[in-house]
Amino acid sequence: MLERWNPYGRMRRLDEMMNRMWEPFGESAVGHAIENWTMAVDITEEDDRIVVLASVPGVKSEDLEVAVRDGVLTIKGQTADEYESDSDHYIMRERRTGEFFRSVRLPATVDEDKAESTLEGGILSITFPKLEPVHPKKIPVSVVD
Repeated sequence: MLERWNPYGRMRRLDEMMNRMWEPFGESAVGHAIENWTMAVDITEEDDRIVVLASVPGVKSEDLEVAVRDGVLTIKGQTADEYESDSDHYIMRERRTGEFFRSVRLPATVDEDKAESTLEGGILSITFPKLEPVHPKKIPVSVVD
């Protein structure tokens, strides 16, 4: 059986392999802006509260949205690239821009209605007071004669 030789076939396969190799690094590895990114989050438990700390460097409070629904905390935001222009020729670009979000499930012991949040030095702090523990109500058992 004769097979037609295509000199560009191997080059196309090599190009596809190279593209697959860069996929885990996102588009930024090839010089494009990352469209969506996520933030680092720490959650700590204290005696009377749960504290969520999220790293959001360079994000203004008006560009953040914090919401709680059905025990899930969602933080959404957006950063703009203030320095980008068509004449910029990056050698390396690691600062992330664009939209981001993060959702985390909260313990059932938090009072979602009394949450407070602050933004200081690029750290978003969300504090949830703990609910008072619910003790089972004892029901007396009566004997019927």
